[in-house]
Amino acid sequence: MDGLDEMDQTARTAAITARTASLDADDQAILTSRTAEFTTAVEDAGRPLTAAAVIVPTALSPQDAATYLRTCPASAPSTAWHTTLTALGTRAAHGLAELAVLPWACGRSAPSTSRRAPIPLR
Repeated sequence: MDGLDEMDQTARTAAITARTASLDADDQAILTSRTAEFTTAVEDAGRPLTAAAVIVPTALSPQDAATYLRTCPASAPSTAWHTTLTALGTRAAHGLAELAVLPWACGRSAPSTSRRAPIPLR
């Protein structure tokens, strides 16, 4: 479930309550949210998610992000991707470097098999 933190507070609490009621100890689910909104929703629901583990990602270095993104595509990335990843790894693309150090952004920015150029990312 992505975007819990994008719901209003009442909907977040209802989502946590419904998710808790629907899960048992053997179920698996992934829920993404900003920490403050998640904490408030759980507190308002009056109990934590069943068998939940909370993971808080840490920032990546631009070099680590570039290395990770180079390992993602199922096929060889285009020349534009190589250029973008080189700029990221050397911090030549400052705005991209700031974005790519966030783990969620790194995963959403991975080169796809479509070989489309990453022009909007530069």
